[in-house]
Amino acid sequence: MARVYATVFYSVAVLFGLVHITNYTDFNYASLALLLIPVLIAPQIWAGLSIGYMRVKYGFFWGFFLHAAHNAVFLGTGLLFMSQLEEKLNIRNENYSLKVEEHFYYDKSAGSKSVIADDTAAFVNIKLNDAITQLLQTEEVSIVNNSGSKLTRAVNLYYKSQAPDLSKTKADILSELQKLYKFDVSKADVEKEMWDVKVENLTALAANISDRGDKTSEVRVDKKGIEMKNVTITELLTALQKEYNIALADQTTDAGRYNFTFSKKSFQELKTELKEKYGLALQSKMIMTQQALVEFRK
Repeated sequence: MARVYATVFYSVAVLFGLVHITNYTDFNYASLALLLIPVLIAPQIWAGLSIGYMRVKYGFFWGFFLHAAHNAVFLGTGLLFMSQLEEKLNIRNENYSLKVEEHFYYDKSAGSKSVIADDTAAFVNIKLNDAITQLLQTEEVSIVNNSGSKLTRAVNLYYKSQAPDLSKTKADILSELQKLYKFDVSKADVEKEMWDVKVENLTALAANISDRGDKTSEVRVDKKGIEMKNVTITELLTALQKEYNIALADQTTDAGRYNFTFSKKSFQELKTELKEKYGLALQSKMIMTQQALVEFRK
């Protein structure tokens, strides 16, 4: 009985390996390459023996787990070394050429760049939502994502036009991206609040002037607060706009460099701190601005 069981066991393992010869779609069964079959399927035969042993010794689950782990390791290795770019669009016509590539995954450490000129554009490792924002010719962009992870995809984009026109360059690219990624864009004029920033107490502001002689600025934003060293008023307002989601307009015409430190507070507390500690006053006004709504279809 044991001899019969061993014969069946090893036969099934060899059959398991033989089935995998179908992985080689261009294999010529009428050539001398037929002699290579034992070599080609040796790894699969070994896997069949190992998985079979795990099944008999420890049960079905462990045999299944070993098979799944084996496939995951080799599939993962293949994905690691495969091209990390997939071409999604390649257009050439009498007016322009446009190529769009999609990254297999977004690598923050790889860096990114974007250039938009009258007749050319190039995005490298740019998230799709950032690319759309740069192409829209509006002051504000609101994005509604109904399509999963489309916006987190990173793309490379290369555009060349036959006629130099910045507006047309943006419109051409945006139109093709809309068709490729299935989203709609609508625009409307909306009223929004903006804050003019003026120097109210020059002495308080001067007390925080940076003593560094270079133009290297440092900005740190974390859970504890915001710390800025050797920054201009413009750099200060850029960081605050992003952190508090507000619109600030620099009315100071000040070119100096300063050090600022803020704890994470409400906007009202921020206004008080800016005025009392740094001599900067915020004055509210209402303005009309054009807003774009980007909505992805499912």
